[in-house]
Amino acid sequence: MSLIERYLTDWVGLAMLAGIAVGTLAPVLVEAVAAAEVASVNLVVAVLIWAIVYPMMAGDDPGSLRDVVQQPKGLAFPLSVN
Repeated sequence: MSLIERYLTDWVGLAMLAGIAVGTLAPVLVEAVAAAEVASVNLVVAVLIWAIVYPMMAGDDPGSLRDVVQQPKGLAFPLSVN
C-alpha cells in the first residue's frame, strides 16, 4: 500500500480540519469559492470531481464501450438525470 492509502483516514481528518481552519480564519476566501458558479454549478467542486473521475476514465479500455449496449441499465439512470 502507498503512503496515501495507508493513512487515508488521517488525510481525510486533516483535510476536514484544514477546511474548518480556512472557514474560521478566512471566511472571505470561502465566500469567493462559493461564488464561483456557472449555471448553478460550483466551479471548484466541478474541477475537483473531474480530477477524481478522470483517472478512472483514463484507465478504462475504450474498446469496452461497445459492450455498453449489451447492458444499458448502468447508463440509463445517469443519462436520464443528466
